[in-house]
Amino acid sequence: MTRDSVRAFVERECLPVIEQCHSRDEFPRHLIPRMAELGIFGANLRGYGCAGMNNVAYGLIMQELERADSGLRSMASVQGGLSMYAIYA
Repeated sequence: MTRDSVRAFVERECLPVIEQCHSRDEFPRHLIPRMAELGIFGANLRGYGCAGMNNVAYGLIMQELERADSGLRSMASVQGGLSMYAIYA
């Protein structure tokens, strides 16, 4: 279910705009609120409104984001791994 939700988001909202963003040298910031709604940020952390998924589910989410754009995946993993984990720990 998790992977399927993120896959649908990638196909409906990310893939249609990513080429245009690349050609304009822009990051698709408008996707960030939707990524937060889906629980992508800090998905493998518990508490603080995080999803508390296991690491396999987190990896599947990151794989789907990577399929759309490495920058999206990097941004999501940095938010969870560097920013939010420091608060969590």
